[in-house]
Amino acid sequence: MGSSYATPEEIFETKKKTAVPMMWLGLVGIIMFFGGLTSAYVVRQAQGDWLYFDIPQIFFCEYRSNCSQQFYHVLCSILG
Repeated sequence: MGSSYATPEEIFETKKKTAVPMMWLGLVGIIMFFGGLTSAYVVRQAQGDWLYFDIPQIFFCEYRSNCSQQFYHVLCSILG
């Protein structure tokens, strides 16, 4: 009885063939998800009882601070 194991080249080719359609499926799923969110936003806003409010400034300050810290950390890790 001969063994019918796949060679590493065959495994690589099989993975390559299945990776591209799965990537496209994932991209289409992400686009549809954000399309659904956008549609829900537009429909909900058109109902007329939309509540407008100002976001407190503290959120913006913390966001900038956090982003600058992350940027500094990435920059230091790249430069050594």
